[in-house]
Amino acid sequence: MLAVQVTPSGRERFLRRRSAVVTAGKVGVVVAGLFGLTVYAQDVWLTAVRGNPAFAIGGFEYRTNGAMSASSVAAEAGLRADMHIMDIDLDHVRRRLEALPKVKSAVVERRLPGRLAIQLEERLPVAWMTGGSEGIRLQEQLAVDGAGRVIPCREVHASYVHLPILAVHEKVRVVTGEVVQAPEVLGALELLGLMRGRQWTEPQSVRGIDVPNTWTLAVTVDSKARYTFRLGELTEQLDRLQRILAETKGYPVEVATVNLQPMRNVPVTFMAGAAVEVVEEEVPVVAARGVAARPGKVETKGAAKAAVKVPAKPAAKVPAKAAVKPEAKVPVKTVVKPAAGGVRSVRTAADQRKRDQQTILKGN
Repeated sequence: MLAVQVTPSGRERFLRRRSAVVTAGKVGVVVAGLFGLTVYAQDVWLTAVRGNPAFAIGGFEYRTNGAMSASSVAAEAGLRADMHIMDIDLDHVRRRLEALPKVKSAVVERRLPGRLAIQLEERLPVAWMTGGSEGIRLQEQLAVDGAGRVIPCREVHASYVHLPILAVHEKVRVVTGEVVQAPEVLGALELLGLMRGRQWTEPQSVRGIDVPNTWTLAVTVDSKARYTFRLGELTEQLDRLQRILAETKGYPVEVATVNLQPMRNVPVTFMAGAAVEVVEEEVPVVAARGVAARPGKVETKGAAKAAVKVPAKPAAKVPAKAAVKPEAKVPVKTVVKPAAGGVRSVRTAADQRKRDQQTILKGN
């Protein structure tokens, strides 16, 4: 089969060139039209949106779980009232807010025509911090959250006023915005959370936690009692403390200190008060042999006022030849004094009666 190539005539070449020119012209018209529409739309945009004062940030919706004010958030984010809402880089604003030590997370959204919505989740402080390697003072208003991150509290919420004070020893490194790496500080925060979440028979509101070294956690509560824990096994130590407080609930004196660091025997001391004078009624004292004293009634005057009844005992049989002398009523005074270590010892009429009976037996 032979391939035959036919050379186009001049007229055919002319028609082809004219068709190409017409096509190019049509494409040019379409492109020009699109360009014109773009310019027009941009002009409309500038007129209707960019130049419209309704799209300026006059304010923003703000929600937070902490104490940061809207004005401080606007200053930290670099927002101004005259800024246009479409000029704001939302990701940039979010990153600036999340860079603050007190902010855990931030959400920034546009609410057209002219408002922003900012929602913050702040790191909530659980205790004020003092001490450390930098010698932090309470006036510097540095707090720590439950995870151990140090946060500045320039704006103090009403709920922050009664936070406990966490005093740490001088070897603890404290840096604003960073998590304290000392295990004893993290243990103190864990202990604080456990004590707050526990159901106590008597309220145990923590006033402060002292961390004097790497193994001791000393807790002071509202009753001025001081509980000393060792680092580790905090739940078991709290169980022991709760049993001790339940056992001593009915005592006439309050618990002063409980040292839970020993594994077995737990030292407990009590509040030492002033001496309380206890005046008894007249108690009959029998001089004859074999005759027991009659029961007396003790009335307490002073801070620990109570009535103490001495149980009666049956009288012993008197020998036939024994001469019984009449009873002599003698006033007896008993003084209650705080013993060493804060534990009070009481000497009542029962002790006196016991000595009288011993004297009678010796006479027999």
